Amino acid sequence: MESGKKSGLGRTLVAILLLAAILFVVWWFNGRVAAGGAEVGDCLSADKERVSCEGSDAAYQVVGRLEGIQNCNAFPSATSRYTQFLSRGGQSSSELTLCLADK
Repeated sequence: MESGKKSGLGRTLVAILLLAAILFVVWWFNGRVAAGGAEVGDCLSADKERVSCEGSDAAYQVVGRLEGIQNCNAFPSATSRYTQFLSRGGQSSSELTLCLADK
């Protein structure tokens, strides 16, 4: 009977660790697919969410992507910029500037 309790506890612990790993992957991936994950050519809505360039909610197109907080002078078609602060669990952070042209 005692080994059955240990076996059940082990399965519970494995399930909890697996769930924690899945939640971490989802959290990490979410940070990558928001506007900060946008690449040159991608489109953003007015709320700075990535959207299809063919959709009516596409307000901007990314014409430049720069590390850090920078101006977009190198991109003449840029009408605005969006700087995002990316943080991973409070341990480290970085800045990313997207140069945007009106769509």
